[in-house]
Amino acid sequence: MRLSEKIARGLGIDESYVKIIATRNHLYAKYYIPKKNGKRRLILQPSKELKVVQRWLLKNILCYFPVSKYSFAYSKGDSINKNAAVHSRGEHLLHTDISDFFPSISRKMLLYYFINNKQIVTELDLTREDIELILDICLYRGKNLVVGSVASPRIANMVMYEFDLQLKKILDEYGRYQYTRYADDIVISSMSFIDENILIKINQLMVEHGFQMNKDKTYYMGRNKKRQVTGIVLDNNQNILTIGNKKYKEFY
Repeated sequence: MRLSEKIARGLGIDESYVKIIATRNHLYAKYYIPKKNGKRRLILQPSKELKVVQRWLLKNILCYFPVSKYSFAYSKGDSINKNAAVHSRGEHLLHTDISDFFPSISRKMLLYYFINNKQIVTELDLTREDIELILDICLYRGKNLVVGSVASPRIANMVMYEFDLQLKKILDEYGRYQYTRYADDIVISSMSFIDENILIKINQLMVEHGFQMNKDKTYYMGRNKKRQVTGIVLDNNQNILTIGNKKYKEFY
């Protein structure tokens, strides 16, 4: 059975309408939200029709592709607190970031991803035509992921699965390091100094996977300074999570 037919049956609509919706992958509402650096982040919200079909794909297709245990965003039970807690005892931390994370995930990259996950694709009985339909429905103008799309978070975690495993393997070769990724935020912590070559290796791995490191958001932290992970401050004395003095004073 074609995927378009499965979607149609699942949603109680005509199959031809599913195909029409897939061709309307440009119908997104555009708006901006402020960023911490004073700039604005573009949000592209899909039409109601696209949202409904994207949600169906999430529940019936995309949920079967793996997400690594090092990812702490977008899955049930994930939170910035859990992400930060992994690094609470780290004497030394390294933070880096992927530039234009969602938009960097292109149609070509996702086609390659599905080809490399042949076993799951076969189990789900997906043809090349079905995969093209998924991409038409989930990608903005059929080209790339965007912030605001229902399917973008899950797809991003799917794509980063191999990256996460490969990076942890690299870290294990250098010593005992904790690693987490919250969307595009990458944090590494250790009780000892973090080898300078690790940052080089991360950059190389990003390039291999089609990404670019955000140098403006790449920095080291230690107990001689404030340690902060995904907005959560790590207390340097008790290794507990706090909101920090600045936020605390806002409430009093």
